[in-house]
Amino acid sequence: MRHCTPRHVCSAIMVAIGLCGLLAGRGAPKPGISLAVVGFKTNTIAASELGLLSDRESVCAVIRMSNCGARPVIFRADEDMPCYRTIRQEGAIWKESACVFECGLVVRDRSLGPGQSLTFNAAVERDRPCRISVPYRSSNLRTQVRRFLPTWLVQRVSWLSPVSAVATPMITIGRKE
Repeated sequence: MRHCTPRHVCSAIMVAIGLCGLLAGRGAPKPGISLAVVGFKTNTIAASELGLLSDRESVCAVIRMSNCGARPVIFRADEDMPCYRTIRQEGAIWKESACVFECGLVVRDRSLGPGQSLTFNAAVERDRPCRISVPYRSSNLRTQVRRFLPTWLVQRVSWLSPVSAVATPMITIGRKE
């Protein structure tokens, strides 16, 4: 019968530290999708059409959503229009708007494969910095792993979150001259 020597204990500790380091390195995976502002569209509705004193203008940021990961990503959408959230700058902090754009009547899960992209329009305001955010899921593996772990652990390990989100850089549109 063999005895547990300090050498065995030290080896076991080194293996455990190596495994923890390997798992910690995987703790913050690279986002599966990216959002980029590729242009702007301005729509003007004549005052006479609405019975108003002045024309009404709406501005949309044209956003390209690309899957830069190795696996498909899943997001909520109406056809090719993702459900997005507007994050507005208030002072030095960013706050997500209470209103979530649910984009239509037939909202369902949509998949975007590796290397694929789509373009959509998101409403923005002049003279009010904002970012557009799209929540997504990258795999069902997280959901499967979550089922077998205690709640306290799931809440402390960020990569186990079932939904991630990606946001555009800050969008700023100046006042109309």
